[in-house]
Amino acid sequence: MGIGTAQQLVSESPVDAGHPICRGDFAALVFSGDAEILGELPGELTAYVPAKFCLPDPELEATSDFARAAGQLLPRWPRPVASPIDGICFVFTNPRHPALLAMIAHGAVRDEHYVLVSGVSADPIAASVGDRLRHLLAEANPAAPADASVVVIAYGHQGREIAMRLRDELGVNPRRIMVHERNPDARAKAVVDGFTTLEENNVIGTAVALGAAVVCSPLMLHDRLARLVEAARERGLPVMDNAQPRSGLRQFHGDGVVRFTAAARRVLVTDGRRIELREPLLAQTVSIIREDLRSIAGREFVHLHAGRVTHLDAEHRTVTVAEGRLTDPLPLETLRAVRRVHVALNDRADHGFFAARELALTLWPAATRSVFAAEHTVDLGGTTLERMLLGFMVAREVASTMQTAAQRATLGIVARHYASDRPIVEIGSAFGGSAMLMAAATDRDRPTIWSIDPDASTRDIMRFAFAREGQADRLRQVIKTSDAAITDLRHLRGACGLVFIDGLHTTAGVRSDFELYAPLVAPGGALLFHDVAMQIETVMRFVLGEAITDPRFALRALVDGLAVFERLDD
Repeated sequence: MGIGTAQQLVSESPVDAGHPICRGDFAALVFSGDAEILGELPGELTAYVPAKFCLPDPELEATSDFARAAGQLLPRWPRPVASPIDGICFVFTNPRHPALLAMIAHGAVRDEHYVLVSGVSADPIAASVGDRLRHLLAEANPAAPADASVVVIAYGHQGREIAMRLRDELGVNPRRIMVHERNPDARAKAVVDGFTTLEENNVIGTAVALGAAVVCSPLMLHDRLARLVEAARERGLPVMDNAQPRSGLRQFHGDGVVRFTAAARRVLVTDGRRIELREPLLAQTVSIIREDLRSIAGREFVHLHAGRVTHLDAEHRTVTVAEGRLTDPLPLETLRAVRRVHVALNDRADHGFFAARELALTLWPAATRSVFAAEHTVDLGGTTLERMLLGFMVAREVASTMQTAAQRATLGIVARHYASDRPIVEIGSAFGGSAMLMAAATDRDRPTIWSIDPDASTRDIMRFAFAREGQADRLRQVIKTSDAAITDLRHLRGACGLVFIDGLHTTAGVRSDFELYAPLVAPGGALLFHDVAMQIETVMRFVLGEAITDPRFALRALVDGLAVFERLDD
């Protein structure tokens, strides 16, 4: 292909957060061109990409060239650009850049080996939203759209922008703009902005009484909010759903034992037993999560374990993944088969989330699809549980919990499956992070959550976290040791959907909690233990040496150190 022909194939386009380079689908990005056009693209928008470089543009002045601009700290691309390299995407602003034309001449594929950008797309509140709002107001009040009443569901960034646009640009009386939002901080902000707030139980009733239009505008449409939108449609109200649509992407790719993320698939290959680095130019840090079939004391169960991070480079290009190793957290003789291996290029929380989701789909499919519907990181946030997982991923969780990413996802799914409408008991709550996950997953039927912990100093923090998330009415705190608290919970014998033991980690402590609280679990319910790991050998020895043989329970899964036992029918 000649240079002239290649030049004709190139066209510019803006880049938004849904583009592959912003999703982290590459091992490296190389930025070249006008610094002003590239703007924020090398920053937070592409933060998920492990490595970034810059490349000078010979047609630009040094002051406007991204690679040569003052203060540039990204390393220079280390080799001549002549041919496309799998897993590395070049981001150009200049359609005549010699490197771009040379790459195209050598068969480079757009959006795979290069991107030509004219800037970054605007905020999600795009110009088209204004036209949609005008149409909505005309439906609600054809005679005088500015006099229409509007209910705005969700007062986050988008919801607030829409309410402001209704008031300031479309002339709607602020007294006619009503906001539904559970988060106390967002509710307070809506009041300060001059809008009326609505309680959960009268959102649709108020909208029907006023003939109000309904706008739902969270970043993702939570299942609870989706029910409000559906109810509004059923009552014949004008509705505008501005929630972000699903991407249709999947987190992992591959039908065999080894499953790659999009970025890993571009730079790694596998024969089902080994993983090899395609191109030694860029060293890679590879994160591996394995799903095994294990057997202890004649009981088979699934074991998902994370934490293995391997460095691959030109000298060490391969790693064996589908066999037992000395670093496995359980004895090698317990391994029966390697079922799946999930591979990513970094050790982010979403790797654990989605590996756990894959496991949960085989054990608890309905509950998984209900509370963890997202199939890719970009879609996280569509349920209350997903919103909490996303908060952990971006360091904005309400209450901390000492759990791995895979355990967090599993705990929520298990709570939904076993305790959607039956009481939950947790022994050892600390700041309430684990209880919040279980509350988020059971938000539809809202069963009572009993929290047992003698540490009074953490109780206020837990109550604050539950209140902030609109879950305070479900929380029952028992500020006693578990031995003393059982007298307060005897009425729950055989009635609980889930009992979570995470109390004193001595052999005597965990045995006592098991003996006292196992009878609370209803047939078909679940008994969970935390910290079943080599780091706390006392808990692991009791759970995998004694509890596993109890005929009342069957061990379904061990996720890192979270053991999930199912109560069998009497």
